[in-house]
Amino acid sequence: MEQLRTTVLSACFLSTAVGICSLVRPGGRLTGQIRFLFALLFVVSLVSPLAGLDLTQVPAEYTAAIQAQDRAGELGAAADAALVRTASEQAAQAVAALLGEAGITCAQAEAGIHIDEDGCISLTEVRVSCSDCALAGRILRETLGEGVELDVTQLMEPDVPET
Repeated sequence: MEQLRTTVLSACFLSTAVGICSLVRPGGRLTGQIRFLFALLFVVSLVSPLAGLDLTQVPAEYTAAIQAQDRAGELGAAADAALVRTASEQAAQAVAALLGEAGITCAQAEAGIHIDEDGCISLTEVRVSCSDCALAGRILRETLGEGVELDVTQLMEPDVPET
């Protein structure tokens, strides 16, 4: 900022000096040389303060703003991940409850969730391990529709020795 102030002050001073010298200049012989001299001084006075600028360092305000944007991006990504995890858990619980109402034992239920760019959350896949695969698959297909990938596996019951 100081260099810019010095540059503007130098330009104003030289402009005033050129104006005064043009009023009191000697004959026409020296006019070209005086113009060249003042043009040279003018260019040097503009360039010299700007040459001293250190353009390699980024001001602290810009660095802080960039770091704040990075932190906001990280927080947004963490919030999206938490939202997907929570929505996936709730969808899996809803699937287990739906199958439980139909009398199907469900040992494991997982749901895959996708968030679009516009923020729309959609269920993409459901994986369950239950006691009646055929009935569970039919109930889930009727409830969720054709757009959801289903993976229904038979719940393995431990072998109980007969007594």
